[in-house]
Amino acid sequence: MRIIQDLLEKTLKNQFTLEKMGAKVIERRLEQLGVNLTEDQKTKLRAELSKGGIDNLSLSLNDSQITPEMLVKQTKDSSRVVLDIGDAEPVVNEIAEQFLAQFTKAIPDMASEIGGVITCDLNNKVKAMLRRRRPYTRKYESFITSRWGSAFDLLETMIVIATEAGEDFNEEVRREDSGNLIEATIRLYARACQVANEVLTLLKSGYADGAHARWRCLHEIAVVLFFLASSGEETAKRYLLHDRIESYKAARLYQEHCERLGYEPFTEKEMNQFKMDRDRLVAQFGKCFAEEYGWAATSIGIKRPCFRDIENQVELAHLRPFYKMASHNVHANPKGVIFKLGVFSDGPDVLLAGPSPLGLADPGQWTAISLLQATIALISIEPNMDRLVICDVMRRFSTETENAFMAVHQSIENEAATNK
Repeated sequence: MRIIQDLLEKTLKNQFTLEKMGAKVIERRLEQLGVNLTEDQKTKLRAELSKGGIDNLSLSLNDSQITPEMLVKQTKDSSRVVLDIGDAEPVVNEIAEQFLAQFTKAIPDMASEIGGVITCDLNNKVKAMLRRRRPYTRKYESFITSRWGSAFDLLETMIVIATEAGEDFNEEVRREDSGNLIEATIRLYARACQVANEVLTLLKSGYADGAHARWRCLHEIAVVLFFLASSGEETAKRYLLHDRIESYKAARLYQEHCERLGYEPFTEKEMNQFKMDRDRLVAQFGKCFAEEYGWAATSIGIKRPCFRDIENQVELAHLRPFYKMASHNVHANPKGVIFKLGVFSDGPDVLLAGPSPLGLADPGQWTAISLLQATIALISIEPNMDRLVICDVMRRFSTETENAFMAVHQSIENEAATNK
């Protein structure tokens, strides 16, 4: 921003004026000769420099201040001497180094001052700035929809069907005494619908990599739904109770950092309650229950299962390559920095910092597939004719959605190849 440069130049200009720098050089040369100017003399020196420059400079010294080394040229008026400053370069360099040292120390204060000025300036301009920007954003989103709109519509239709199916299942099956399996799976399914909506929102705005990262979450939900549906009531109970384990871990982490965050810590009584809940469950289900996926340990038969083990159990491990690719958009690893769905892989090295009409096919297709899988998992718990029909409708729409995303993707790639 130009305002930073202007303030910096102003600061430097104020420091390197003739009266300031010239006075410092003369004062330092006099000090080297054993003369220390009084404050009044320093003030008069700056005034003389400001008024007439250095050519006709005149400065009154006391007799006690004049040393033999200063008598470079004796005149009739013995009270008048000429000070030789011809070799002033070392002094100038010394003063410049001191100034730079002081300037460096002052940078944090200057940054704070400049930041305040810029913030104030932006606050005055923010509404106008956003008014100029938002039409561009809407226009770009309209452009993306013009290319991908048919695929978006099919995916959104799937989300509507899935949401209504979940609502019906909740009303017809879920009751206070319906058990842990129904409670766990309907909550997971509601989250699946929400995540699918998040993916669609990101796709419509042109954020393929962000949508891909959210699909990763949807895949995890579908996998866990299948696992609970096939494992039954006891595993679902452990799944819901494992919330206490995660709460204890979260409380300990919060307690460790709350002071630095400026938040109030949990009381000793609250921390003891967290620990008691956790210890009670570990005593009930065993030490393995305290692990991240400890709720699945008994069902799988592994002491420390991971998500991959659950994928294998429900035969969805073949999606692991796509899950891993989506993980790059979640973490700050090099692959996520270098590889982007939103740019052509064989094109120029673009640092994508915003939306793009490219790369929407993968997250769109996989969202349709995972939403279908989540629906099948839920319906399989208490199937009936109506719910089986819904699954078949979802399957048909999933195929159409996948084909629609792929058709647009291939069209864009063909256009790019033609324009090369």
